[in-house]
Amino acid sequence: MSVEKGKETRVEDSRVKTRLDYVAKQSKAMSFEIEERKSAPAAVKSLDKAFDYVSVNTDDAANVEFMVIKVPYDPVVVAAAGVDENSLRLHYFNEATQKWETFNSPDGGVDTVNHFVWAKVKHTSVFA
Repeated sequence: MSVEKGKETRVEDSRVKTRLDYVAKQSKAMSFEIEERKSAPAAVKSLDKAFDYVSVNTDDAANVEFMVIKVPYDPVVVAAAGVDENSLRLHYFNEATQKWETFNSPDGGVDTVNHFVWAKVKHTSVFA
C-alpha cells in the first residue's frame, strides 16, 4: 500500500478484527501484517489473563511515526472471567527484557462503549 507522509492511514484486512491506523514519516510503499491468535507465539511468554494475542509487523518499521492499534473484546467473555472491563489494557512483549509492558493513559486505554482496548505505539510487536 502507498502511504503519505504525516497522513493517518488505516490498514484494512477482512481476515482480522484488529484495527490499525498509522502515520508514516515518509511517503512510500509499505506493507503491514496483522495476525490474531488465541495463544502466545512460541517465542513469547504467555500473559496471565490474556484473552487474545495480536502480532503486528511491517516491512519498514523505521518509517512508522506512530500507530494506533485497537483490539476488540467480547464483554460477555470478559465478565464471565470475572474481569472488570475498565481494568483492561493492551500490553506488548518487550523482547529485550522478556517481559510484558502495559500501555496506560495517555498511551493506551479501553473503550467500554465500543468494546476495544487501544494503544498508541511507535513499534511493531506482539500485543495482548
